[in-house]
Amino acid sequence: MRARLLAIVGFLLVVRPSAADEAPILDRALARVHAGLRDPDRGVRFAAVEALGKAKDPSLDPLVAALSDPEWCVRQEAAWWLRRRGEPALSRLVAVVKSGGSPSRASAVWALSSFGDAAVPLLRDVLANVSESDAEVHLEAIAAAGRLGKDVGAPLVPLIRTFLDASQSKEKKEEADEALAILDPKPPEPPKPAPPPKEAKPSPAPTEPEPAKGPESDPVVPPSFDLEPYFRPIEAVLALGKGAADSDALGKALADPERDIRMAAVIALDRATGNATPRLLAALRDPNARIVRLAIRALGRRRAGAIEIAPFLRDSALATSEEAREALERIGADAAVPTVAQMESGHYGALHHGRLIFETLGPAGAHATARLGALLAHEDVNVRETAARCLIPMGVGARAAAPSLVRALHDPRLCVVANAALALGHLGLTDEAIAATEDPSARVRAYATFAIGWAIGELNGVDQVAYERRLPVLDIGAKGPFPTASDVETIAPLDEGEPHPGAPAVGVLRRAIQSKDPRVAIPAAARLDYNSVDATEVERVM
Repeated sequence: MRARLLAIVGFLLVVRPSAADEAPILDRALARVHAGLRDPDRGVRFAAVEALGKAKDPSLDPLVAALSDPEWCVRQEAAWWLRRRGEPALSRLVAVVKSGGSPSRASAVWALSSFGDAAVPLLRDVLANVSESDAEVHLEAIAAAGRLGKDVGAPLVPLIRTFLDASQSKEKKEEADEALAILDPKPPEPPKPAPPPKEAKPSPAPTEPEPAKGPESDPVVPPSFDLEPYFRPIEAVLALGKGAADSDALGKALADPERDIRMAAVIALDRATGNATPRLLAALRDPNARIVRLAIRALGRRRAGAIEIAPFLRDSALATSEEAREALERIGADAAVPTVAQMESGHYGALHHGRLIFETLGPAGAHATARLGALLAHEDVNVRETAARCLIPMGVGARAAAPSLVRALHDPRLCVVANAALALGHLGLTDEAIAATEDPSARVRAYATFAIGWAIGELNGVDQVAYERRLPVLDIGAKGPFPTASDVETIAPLDEGEPHPGAPAVGVLRRAIQSKDPRVAIPAAARLDYNSVDATEVERVM
C-alpha cells in the first residue's frame, strides 16, 4: 500500500522535462520537422510550420520561406506564427510584401494587422499601388485595414473609398464595405418618434359573484394525521450515526422492509465511526435507487469500493451513473482500472463518464495506461476514440502508451487519429513520434509532426488549447483510379433534399473526395450532402 501511495505521489509531482534535459532528442525532432517542410503533402508541411512556430527558433527563415508555399493553408499558418513573433518579424514581412510573389505577399499583408500603427504606411502603399491582377493581395490589405480598428486604421479610409468606387469586383466591394463599417461607421439613425398612445377603454365594473345556490352544508374539515409514529423510528436510526458502524441496530435497519428506515441507515452509516464499507457495499444491492445513490456517495467520501461502484457508470438512470462518476473521481487513482474495465463494454454511459473521470484524475490515472493502450485497438470506434482522449490528461506518466498511440495514427477514423496525436504530444518528445514522421502514410507523418509540435510547445511554455485537430492532409492513402477534375465538373447539380448514397453521381463524388489532387477532392467535397456519405467520408470532407 505504501509503495502504491508513493507511486501516486510521484505521478502528481511529475515535472515536465526542460528543453535542456531533452536537448539531444529535441535536435532530432527539429531535424524531422524541418524535413517536413519539404514533404509532398500539404498536411505535413502545415504541421511542420506549426511546430517551428512553437519552437521559438531565433531564425525566421523557415517561416518566411513557408509564405511561398503553393498551398494557401500552409502560407496562412506561417503568417500566423510570424505575426505572433512580434517586432522581430515585422521587417521580414515588409520585405515579402515589397518583393515577394502575389500569394506570399497576400499572406504577409494578412499578418500586418497585428502591428498597429507600424502597419499603416505599408498598407497605404499596398492599397495605392496594387493592380487588379493582384486581387488576393488587395483583398487582404483591405481586410487588414479593417482589423486595425477605427483608431489606427482611419487614415486608410480615403484609399478604401476610392477603391470601392473604382473596383468592378463584387468580392472586393464586399470586403471594402466590411472594412469601412469598422473604420468609418455611419452615425446611427435617430429613433423614430413613438406613436401616440391609444386611449384606454374603461374596464367594466367588477360584478359581485352570485351566492351559491342549494342547501347549506357543513364546511369540509381535512382529516388529521399523527406522523409521530412514522418519524420516531427514522430519527432513532439516524441517531445511530453517532456510534459505531458495525452496531447490530444498524445491521437490522439496513434489512428493514420500510424504505425510509433503510435510507436512514445508509445516512447513519455515512456518519458513523469505524469501518462502514462492508455494509455500504451491501447497500449497493438495495432495490431502491435512492438508497443505492446514497451508498455510492458515502463510499466515495470514504474513497472505497471503486470496483463495486464502477458498474453503475452504465446504469440506465442518469442520476445514478453521475453519482457513480463523482464518487470514482473522489476515490482517485484506485478508480482508474475499474473505470477502464467498464469502458471495454462500449457502453455509452461508461465511455462518457470514463473520459470525465480521467480528466479529473490526470497523472494519477496513469497506472491504467496499459489497459487504455489495448483499447486503442478495440473494434468499436467510440471505445478507441475515448481511450485516446483518456490518455491525454495523464501527460508524461503515460509514456508506455507511445507505441500504441503511434499505431493508432493508422486508424481509418480521423477522430481516433486526431486524439491519439494529441495524447502522443502530451507524452513529451518520444522516439516513437520522431520515427513516425518517416512513415509511408502522409496522414501518419502529419499527425506525428503535430504531436512533436505540441511537445515542443509544452517545453517552451506556449499557450496551447487541447482540441481535436483536423490537419489539411490530401493523400490519405486511398487507392485509385479516381475521377478527374473534369469528371467532377460535368456532374449536373444534385437534386435538393437527400441524394441517395448509391446514386451514380454521388458515387463519383464519393470517390473523388479520396483523391490527393485538391482540384478533384475539394470541389467534390463542396458538392456532397452529409446525408450522402458515411462517417469516415464526413471526416474526409471536414
